[in-house]
Amino acid sequence: MSCPTLSPQKIDWIPFVHTFKQIFSAEYVNEIAVRHGFKKRNRKMKPEDFIALCALYNEETGVKPLSQLCATLYDVKKVNITGEALNQRFNKQAVAFLKAMFQSLFQKQLSDSLFPIESLPFHRIRILDSTGFKTPTDDPDTGYQGCAQPSLKVQVEYEMKQGEFLHLDIRNGKEHDAMYAAALLNTVQPGDLLLRDLGYFSLEGLEAIHQQGGYYISRVKHNVKIYRTKDRTEEPKCAEDFMKELAPGETMEVRNVYISQKRMPQPRLILYRLTEQQERAREEKWEQRQKKMKHTSKHRQTHPIYAYITNTSAEDIGKEAVYPLYSLHGKLKFCLKYGSRFFGFTGLKK
Repeated sequence: MSCPTLSPQKIDWIPFVHTFKQIFSAEYVNEIAVRHGFKKRNRKMKPEDFIALCALYNEETGVKPLSQLCATLYDVKKVNITGEALNQRFNKQAVAFLKAMFQSLFQKQLSDSLFPIESLPFHRIRILDSTGFKTPTDDPDTGYQGCAQPSLKVQVEYEMKQGEFLHLDIRNGKEHDAMYAAALLNTVQPGDLLLRDLGYFSLEGLEAIHQQGGYYISRVKHNVKIYRTKDRTEEPKCAEDFMKELAPGETMEVRNVYISQKRMPQPRLILYRLTEQQERAREEKWEQRQKKMKHTSKHRQTHPIYAYITNTSAEDIGKEAVYPLYSLHGKLKFCLKYGSRFFGFTGLKK
């Protein structure tokens, strides 16, 4: 069943545009276009013009009329092309070309990390994340369900050492991320390292990874109860209780703790206190999100400490390396957030 063409959400494209222009030269874009059959001869509209139209102008390529897209091309790039000529450019070769550019964006963003991925003694380093789209409310045949209106969720798992996608699935928008993570447990191999954010958090799932010979680094919520023993009379702590012991930018490790009221044992708890600059950046990002979502609440409790649990050894990953390694997850989120809108015009099939 064909799913209707989706419109990109109204998001701030400036970070994506800046990153894209830094990474890709016109020569590189032209080479990829030739390799995938998108460019067979010189035309009025160059491959970089097509990329710009689809990704850099926030023009909702799959929604606006061809005549309007042609007008944009002329206004910005002085490319004079008819609507029919532009329509013919949206073909299988264009999809292959854009997919190749999308994968290059992932690989470049994640390989530019200062963290020495190659030196880590793991079979694979797997990062899982998702992004969502709303589908039209007037089309009951989409087959996708969300909380407020029909929506779908794109789940992506990327393997960093080989630079390849392990999984890419389209799911119902209302499906919890932890359910998808559970469905991937049978793919865990001994020596895999899995990086998961809070949306995928499940103590039972982490234990299953451990039992299968895999490793994990997972964030835990700021209010998760932390115990040093199994003694039921012990008063629990949370991440904020360690504030006085950490200076901004400092990391500490607590060995052999028990997490949540279930008292699930964890070999290592890593606590990282954000720097003042990182805290300011977080606040600015939150304020921007508040403006876009038009929230009326102006009060929010800040949590300047990140807490992680991991079953890796200190010899393989030192405590100071946990935060920068896990931060690679944010690069995947960046690529997925902007890159998925990059293909919004192509439509999806169930």
